[in-house]
Amino acid sequence: MRHCGWLLGLLSLFSLATHASDWQEIKNEAKGQTVWFNAWGGDTAINRYLDWVSGEMKTHYAINLKIVRLADAADAVKRIQTEAAAGRKTGGSVALLWVNGENFRTLKE
Repeated sequence: MRHCGWLLGLLSLFSLATHASDWQEIKNEAKGQTVWFNAWGGDTAINRYLDWVSGEMKTHYAINLKIVRLADAADAVKRIQTEAAAGRKTGGSVALLWVNGENFRTLKE
């Protein structure tokens, strides 16, 4: 039983090392990239938070997070649906989208 615990511990360390290695690879590939983050722009506090996050992404990961402030997030949902219907699986116009429950349900369908 003691050996089983040791083996599980060793396997978990291997898993952590692999995870850390994968994360480093992700960070290296993301460096210098631009991500267009579509979000509803109607709340001042959320806008300030997203501006802060954008700065943190630039400082810590060298990622240019561009905030696209939307009057209605449903517009981005429609773009995603239109691109998907046209067969576009990668490289769409919406890289990242902050969705509410209603828009999540629409995208899920």
